[in-house]
Amino acid sequence: MSGSLYAVKGVDLREGAKTVFVWRRLDAEPKFSLLGSGAISRPQAAANQSAAGAFSVTIMLPDGCSHNDVVVTDDVATDEFLPNVSLVPAVKVPTEVRVTRTSLGAV
Repeated sequence: MSGSLYAVKGVDLREGAKTVFVWRRLDAEPKFSLLGSGAISRPQAAANQSAAGAFSVTIMLPDGCSHNDVVVTDDVATDEFLPNVSLVPAVKVPTEVRVTRTSLGAV
């Protein structure tokens, strides 16, 4: 899982929240390392695109880091984590690339 790109997705409905911060929980609690941050969509910005409060931040999961080590907050303090956050592969890279020759006609 580590060393790949992942999208950290969720919804933060707290009034006034503008940014989410994605953290890696380190072995020595309560220490954290910032993996990324992103904007939270609000009703006026979310028209027809995403739910109000929705966010998606793409991160590269460091080596040795699992989905259990990733937490999200809506401020720089790391004491209150957002619930119901998902971590999904952001890019599917084919394990095998097949090149086929096609006829392009006369050049």
